[in-house]
Amino acid sequence: MFGQCADAVIYDAGQADHKVIWSIGLTRKAMSGLKFDIAKANCTLFSTRNWDFDGLDYVPCVSAMAPEFDDIPDPQCEVVVFSHALKSKTLSVPSEIPHLTNHMGTLKDTLLHLAKGEIVVTNSYHGTYWAMLMGRRVLCLPFKDKFNHFRHPPAMSTLEDWQSDLRNTHQCDLNVEMARDLNRSFYEKVMNLS
Repeated sequence: MFGQCADAVIYDAGQADHKVIWSIGLTRKAMSGLKFDIAKANCTLFSTRNWDFDGLDYVPCVSAMAPEFDDIPDPQCEVVVFSHALKSKTLSVPSEIPHLTNHMGTLKDTLLHLAKGEIVVTNSYHGTYWAMLMGRRVLCLPFKDKFNHFRHPPAMSTLEDWQSDLRNTHQCDLNVEMARDLNRSFYEKVMNLS
């Protein structure tokens, strides 16, 4: 996504008075590149969902604004699994545990699935984020560096060891209202550009 945003800023935004990048996911490698330097220099505002990236506004993913977060039901079972459809070949899920992939259903379907569990086991970035927004205990199974930049990190495990690490889960401090407030604040910055 960063490459597409940077290209839009550099090549497609033309005569725009202000160029804004809102809550983009970044890597340290991307930040050390020329494309990042050019995009940042050409943006009036630049924010990232990554907590620990100095010099950029921290704004969690704007998906927190979705109205589907307004009415989250109580958990119905102890554990649910939400897996990345392309990054889960070695993930073994017992048949009694509800399991959905990120290639199945709508946002509403996904959020209802995540809400079912007291604990959400996931190797999806957004699955991790959305479960934290709902106040669920999360066990994240990272496959890339992008999972290391949450302001309030979840418990971590691996595709192979997750079942023995369920006891390490905790509720994160991030919630939907906090994420919405940060997005509203950034929105006000955008709207106050002259």
